[in-house]
Amino acid sequence: MFTDVQLDLLFVMPTGLVVGYFHTRLLSMREPVQYLAIVFLIAVTVNSFRSGFTPELKIALGFFYDILLPFVFSQGKVSRRVIVIASVEICLFADELVAGALWMVLTDAPMSSYDAAREYFGAFVLMHAVHLVILVGLLTLLRVAFDWWSEGSHMPGQWLLAGFPAAQFALLFCAVNMGYLFFRSSTSYYLACSVMVMVGLVVDALFLRTLNSYYAAQAECERVAELAERLELDNTYCAATIRRTEEVAKFRHDMRNHLQVIAALADQGESEAARGYARKLSSRLARSEVEHA
Repeated sequence: MFTDVQLDLLFVMPTGLVVGYFHTRLLSMREPVQYLAIVFLIAVTVNSFRSGFTPELKIALGFFYDILLPFVFSQGKVSRRVIVIASVEICLFADELVAGALWMVLTDAPMSSYDAAREYFGAFVLMHAVHLVILVGLLTLLRVAFDWWSEGSHMPGQWLLAGFPAAQFALLFCAVNMGYLFFRSSTSYYLACSVMVMVGLVVDALFLRTLNSYYAAQAECERVAELAERLELDNTYCAATIRRTEEVAKFRHDMRNHLQVIAALADQGESEAARGYARKLSSRLARSEVEHA
């Protein structure tokens, strides 16, 4: 039968390697090959001694291995790195909950017991197989989503959006790792997880409301900018209309004066002068129409 170390190396370590591989696909790594080599060496070392670790040490190593290491080796915007790493952890922890529930249904045995793993070895193998299949599927979908994001337009409010998976990560981190602290009482663990799920739903609602308010404010700003542009166009049109009206009023006043001059010349019997003045006025009017056309 397998020893504790062999169980960890054969069934626990592949999960860490899968997560490490998808980190290189989702993040912009400085040295992806070097990162994968370090992940492999750390995975072998940690899982060789994991059976003797305390739950607190396992949590600390998980934080270093899954969060701190990819963050240090990656490059690019901090907000995007936070979103990616937190989203990967959400997929991992959601998968852990499903695998844990499957284990409980099949065995009703403690989750972190090596003796239970050997006693129910078939269920143990099935649980880890399902765990890996679901994890690969979730991370593949996550990669597709981030590829679509990168090809699309710039997503606004990245820090706000980064807070959403970060909050989910914190809640699921607590929920999953409580399995180490309450491994002797699965009932207490799942009761605590139920409470965490309720808290998670409340946090989801608050974040969705905040995001909705953010995008509503963005839409309002765009609407105000559009109205300002329309007002500017209307103002330009009104100014042109006023200027044209003033020109027409001045033209009517000038025409009245010109007609009075022509009438005065005609009254004085200077018909030729009146006709000449009228021809000049007609020529000026023609030029004016051409200029305003």
